[in-house]
Amino acid sequence: MDQDTKDMSTPNQVEIQSNHINDVSSHNILLATAIINVKNVHGHFVQLRALTHHGSQNFFVAEKAVKLLGIKREHANVVISGIGSSTRKCYGQILLTV
Repeated sequence: MDQDTKDMSTPNQVEIQSNHINDVSSHNILLATAIINVKNVHGHFVQLRALTHHGSQNFFVAEKAVKLLGIKREHANVVISGIGSSTRKCYGQILLTV
C-alpha cells in the first residue's frame, strides 16, 4: 500500500478504482487498486492505496504503511510461498481497521 496524503476522521466514503490491462506490445500489466481508509494508532482514518487481487489468500501491508499508521506489530512465525516455490518469512502481523 502506498500513502495518499489525505487524513480523514471518519470513514464516510469508499472510493474504488479498478484498473487492469495487459499490453502485449510493451509487456506492462496494470493491476487493480483501491483507495481505502485505515485507522491509525490515534484513531484517525488515513487514506492508503491498496493493491487488490481476486485470487489472493492474504492481505500484505508495506512496512512504510505500518510505520505511518503507528500500529504495533505482533510476532508471527509464517512463511509465505509464491510463484516458482519461492518463500519469504514475514516480519509479523497487525490488526487493521478499514
